[in-house]
Amino acid sequence: MKKYIFTVRDLQDCLNDNKNIAIYGAGVWSQILIDYIFYAGRLDRIKGIVVSDKKGNISEYRGIKVHEAPEFFDRKNFFTL
Repeated sequence: MKKYIFTVRDLQDCLNDNKNIAIYGAGVWSQILIDYIFYAGRLDRIKGIVVSDKKGNISEYRGIKVHEAPEFFDRKNFFTL
């Protein structure tokens, strides 16, 4: 498994290899990443958006809920983008 993602191909490999993916951050770049994953038909792999502090952040994006990091990562191991 690759540790870093540099290309779209790397991202496609990540989506194929990992069933539990968390997106870290709720900003514009994370939303663009989620949009790509949505259009690639792999949104089922994304289990949550993780932030340090939910205050002032969106509550969900494309149906994916935003969670605070401590509560989210206590539940399971995730590949984090």
